[in-house]
Amino acid sequence: MRINFRYLLGYYIDFEFAWRSTLWFVALALVTTALAGWAASAQAVRQLILDGIRQD
Repeated sequence: MRINFRYLLGYYIDFEFAWRSTLWFVALALVTTALAGWAASAQAVRQLILDGIRQD
C-alpha cells in the first residue's frame, strides 16, 4: 500500500487501523448474537416437548 500510493500520488499516506470502531462493532455483534440466542432458547423452553417432536 505504501509503495503503490507513493508511486501513484507522489506522497505517502499513513494507514491507521480503527481499533475503537472495530472493538465497538465486535462487541455489538456479540451482544446481538447473545440476545438472539437467548430469545430463541426462551421460546423453545416454553413449548411442549411432544409438540416439538410431532412437528419434526
